Amino acid sequence: MTPEIRFTSEEYHCPVTNRMETMKIKHSIIRAQSVQADTIGQIIATNTRKTLESCTGIEKCGVKKTYSSGIISNARFDWNLCPFMQVLKGN
Repeated sequence: MTPEIRFTSEEYHCPVTNRMETMKIKHSIIRAQSVQADTIGQIIATNTRKTLESCTGIEKCGVKKTYSSGIISNARFDWNLCPFMQVLKGN
């Protein structure tokens, strides 16, 4: 079943940058019909996954690392360094 995708934005005080940052969070919701869906048409949510899509502080806190190889510039993201990831994971 295709997940339902929605995005929300939240502000929080980042302890690394010591300022208010704005995050974009992706919510993936997979819905499945209940066992009795044929008779009553119920749909229940079975799984919701939140992932951090972007944040205004990622270059200052070390999550985004930019590097160049010749004329090409690349970026690598280590979201585990983000202090908000523990909140998303429920810890």
